[in-house]
Amino acid sequence: MTEALTLPRLGTGFPATAAVLCRQEPTRRPDGGTDLVLTEGRSTELAGLLAALRLPDGGPTTDACTLELPSVPNLLLFDVSGRWIRPGLPVDGCGKPLPEVQQAVRSLRLSITFRTVVREIESAGAAASGCGQSWSDMVATEAGQQGSRPPVGRIVPPFPPTAPLRLCVFRVPTGQQGGSKPAGSFAYGRPFPPSEREALLPVLAALPPAGRCVGAADRFAVLRASDGMGGELYVELDHCRRVLVSPSVGPPTLAQADEPLLELLAR
Repeated sequence: MTEALTLPRLGTGFPATAAVLCRQEPTRRPDGGTDLVLTEGRSTELAGLLAALRLPDGGPTTDACTLELPSVPNLLLFDVSGRWIRPGLPVDGCGKPLPEVQQAVRSLRLSITFRTVVREIESAGAAASGCGQSWSDMVATEAGQQGSRPPVGRIVPPFPPTAPLRLCVFRVPTGQQGGSKPAGSFAYGRPFPPSEREALLPVLAALPPAGRCVGAADRFAVLRASDGMGGELYVELDHCRRVLVSPSVGPPTLAQADEPLLELLAR
């Protein structure tokens, strides 16, 4: 998209009568999920836009330029016969579109001529559970780091003593397995009630040390406070079945899951 910053600027030789703006934006669905949606909008009220596109570039700046990528509108201009151009955009001293251009684009009164879903960002289930659509398998990440394998020790719950807990389970796609930071996709999630928390504490305290294992889990669970405070407890639900405590402060600890723990998380 940034090529528009170096394209020829709009002169007086192209009699633009319409503008088409394409955008990709997250859009919430009625079921609570979120899609990335591509829309094409058309406008014929162009006075403000054309004036902004014909502004000169801003002068050199003595201020520090921020490093984020500029937001460059995907904009086409059409004339009455259907010919089109993509105009270059005037930029400020940092090489980013002038604020006047951004404002003129935002002010366009668009009629949507095309709309399609590009992909799902968050499923309805992930949104309702509060788990989110994806999460990193930190067991694989921490255990796979050369020279910095987490110490094996007694598992201390990493969340506040009375905080409500949430259990989230993620599946790791085959293409992510074995990577340095595998990304899991939401499978299911639910609140973790106080009764299960009480049963969990002695189970965690009795976990044996983690054994050596090579390979990758297909599924892992994350147990953490519903408000996000404190750290997280990660459990591989298959294959090596390791447990990782990732506290908010201090180093992680590694242990080995046993059947009572796996049964508790499967309820």
